[in-house]
Amino acid sequence: MNVNPATSTGINPTGGGFVPPAFSAVTDLARHRVRLVADGETVEVFLDGKSGGRFPFAVTSGIFFEMGVYGRSAINPDSVRGLFDDVKIENVLPPVTLAPDEGVLMTVGDTGKQATVTVPTFLHDAAAATVTITSSNQNVAIPAGAVNGSLTLNFAAGGPNTQTFAITPVGLGSTVFGASSSPAAAVAGPLKVEVVAVPQVLLTDDFSGSAFDTAKWKLDTTAFDSLVPGTATAGSAIILTNGQAKIDVTAETGNWPGLALLTVQSFSAAQTTPATFEIDRVLFDFVLVTGTAAKQRTGLWIQDANGNFVFFNDYLAHDGGAFGWNYNRMIGQPGDNPAVIGTDILPFAQTRFDDRRRHRAKMVANGSTVRLYLDDVFGTEVPFPFSQGLTFGFGAYVGAATDIVRGYFDDAKITGGSAPVGGRLSAGTQGANIVISWTSTGVLQFTGSLSPTNWQDVTPAPTGNTLTVTPTPGGNGYYRLR
Repeated sequence: MNVNPATSTGINPTGGGFVPPAFSAVTDLARHRVRLVADGETVEVFLDGKSGGRFPFAVTSGIFFEMGVYGRSAINPDSVRGLFDDVKIENVLPPVTLAPDEGVLMTVGDTGKQATVTVPTFLHDAAAATVTITSSNQNVAIPAGAVNGSLTLNFAAGGPNTQTFAITPVGLGSTVFGASSSPAAAVAGPLKVEVVAVPQVLLTDDFSGSAFDTAKWKLDTTAFDSLVPGTATAGSAIILTNGQAKIDVTAETGNWPGLALLTVQSFSAAQTTPATFEIDRVLFDFVLVTGTAAKQRTGLWIQDANGNFVFFNDYLAHDGGAFGWNYNRMIGQPGDNPAVIGTDILPFAQTRFDDRRRHRAKMVANGSTVRLYLDDVFGTEVPFPFSQGLTFGFGAYVGAATDIVRGYFDDAKITGGSAPVGGRLSAGTQGANIVISWTSTGVLQFTGSLSPTNWQDVTPAPTGNTLTVTPTPGGNGYYRLR
């Protein structure tokens, strides 16, 4: 696909264009249903009902739709035929939406995670409207203040279109928050909520020594392009300087030689006990020896013992070609791109991320996928169906002979597993009632006085991890989890 103007890195108005990652495995020439949805700010592209992302298109009127086919070359004349059928153009009223789009990932001990509901203006422009948020699994998470797993939000006539609510974790696992409205309106889709264990800190390094810690890291000299590997000069090295790990690589021969530090220890990951690797990529520096054709990479690795990997990297080009944050993947499935320009990560195709300066890069592996973040901004989720023998690392690589790359890194941390965590009580109001909710397992107890105390189990025992209480005027009630 092509976008004009080219507001995102790697997306050009002409030429080869950009392949959305969601469509990278679709290479046949058979029938496919294509859909474009313009909302006045962006256009979302769909192929056979699957979204390929949203792209800037701030146009609200005078919009034309076209279909066509094009040949590239007139020197050796190209020939192309395209067949189209079943065209439909329609206005669709905007739906109720739940954000963030990527869902919510939280630990069982989190208290600050929130979600946002947005309703279309027509729903409450003349009269009040309500939206009810319901958790499909109340044993995993509920909206704060929920009664029987549901929370009702009131939107006053002519009032704001958005409301934010907190999410209360209850137990480990995955759930979805669905929405329904009165008056009835379409809902864009449910909000996925994943509750994971509070992780343990498994490795930290601030690189404050005189040399990297060989109990934590091992040097890896494998070229990025293992099919036609280049070599680095003897002077290339990883040193610690000013409390940072500096990777300094000069290419003796192309293609893509480099250096990396990989963890000595291996780790495991699962849905409720993910493994997270994060590090500051402090600076991305270079020397152009061969001119603007030079290319460099710095980034983070996750690998397993069989050579499967995801490389989350900042790709730098100097000739106006594609560059920016992307990923390369090798998992033995269609769509692998182990040694070429990576798959662009659209949320990171912004000037603030393409400045070669300090950014906190993070990979979260759960045994099925790897989520990629920069500065706590979610970028994308990459398939990675491996859970054992995982190693993490960081490195820098250079494309052509005599070119130079320098990557600076700091404050590495790996977390995972499950740390002990106690139960936590929280309370919210729902009309005239008070809704008490709690995390972890335990027995809810009650007393009417703290002096003297007379704690008793709440009977009958509450179902799930919530209890709705109707206060008694002038009375006191105290609750604890035993």
